Parts: sequence; structure tokens; C-alpha cells
Amino acid sequence: AVTKLDNLKIKISDEKINSKSKFQYFKTTNRFLYDKELNMAKDEGYDEVIFLNENNEVTEGSITNFFIETNGKTLTPKISCGILNGIYRQYLIDNSTTISEKKLKLSDIIKADKIYLVNSVRKEMRVKEIWKDNIRISTFP
Repeated sequence: AVTKLDNLKIKISDEKINSKSKFQYFKTTNRFLYDKELNMAKDEGYDEVIFLNENNEVTEGSITNFFIETNGKTLTPKISCGILNGIYRQYLIDNSTTISEKKLKLSDIIKADKIYLVNSVRKEMRVKEIWKDNIRISTFP
């Protein structure tokens, strides 16, 4: 099934990413956790799964980078949180004066005005709902 490019329903994984792991920072075939969590999420009716790190900071999706718009600013997690710097993520940062990198907590994304996920194949995909522990924690227009 092809993922819808808009109105995504995503969930926060219970599995934490270790931001100290060297495998977080480059493309690798060491993707068992990402693949397992994405497959489980899809079986539960979600389009993507988002990971937090050991400090409860937002990192990335299983196949996407994460952005929020809040109070007129666009924010994306810092690389040091344990993310792969995707090609399209870096392209957006390089070609925008309004995107900043920041450590984002769950509270930041709950009160965001808009959330979108990006990757170089699908580009930008808007998030409609975020779920954690089978509870919808936020909805976006």
C-alpha cells in the first residue's frame, strides 16, 4: 500500500533511540528497530512511526525526517538528538531562512500549528493526527 501524502496518522514509538549510537548518523542496513516498528504501526492503521531518544527528545520517523511549524517558525530536531540528516531535510534547511534546528519534546509537537514529515522520495507529507499509547494526543488542520 502506498502511503497517503497528506493527512498522515502517526504514532510515537515506545522504543527509544540511543543518540550516542554511531548508527544513528549514517545510512545503514542496521534498520531492524525501524522496520519492526513501522510494520507494527502499519498493522495498527498508522502511516509512520516517530521515535524519541533516551532524553525524550523527538528524533525522526522510520523513513522520514520530522518538522513542526509553531508560532510562525519551522523547527526540526538537531542532528545530535540521534537522527540521520536526510537529503531532503538538508535541502530544505539550505534553501530556507525560516527553518531552525532545536531539541523538541513531546510537548512542543502537541502544541505545534502544523507537523510534516519529509524524505527525498515523497517530499513533504502533512500529519493530521499523532497518537501515543493508543491515545490521540494531537490533531492538526
